Amino acid sequence: MLAHRVPQIGATTRALFLGNVPTDGYLASNTTRMYADKVSKELGIDIDLRKCRRTYGQRLVDAEASISVVSVVMGHLSTMTTE
Repeated sequence: MLAHRVPQIGATTRALFLGNVPTDGYLASNTTRMYADKVSKELGIDIDLRKCRRTYGQRLVDAEASISVVSVVMGHLSTMTTE
């Protein structure tokens, strides 16, 4: 579903946000935090990544994405976690 080919690293990944490490393709959480901190400082606002993640998941649900799709996108092992 979200799997796609990443030609630069010659790998297949299910990552939504791609990282630079060729092993799994996922963006590291510390990289995400670094970007959020930089944006937060530049804009003078606090950024809560947990709230951003929840909002993203809720917007998928509001857009009528199926629970199984939202579960995969959010990285949940079970749709029960998503519900």
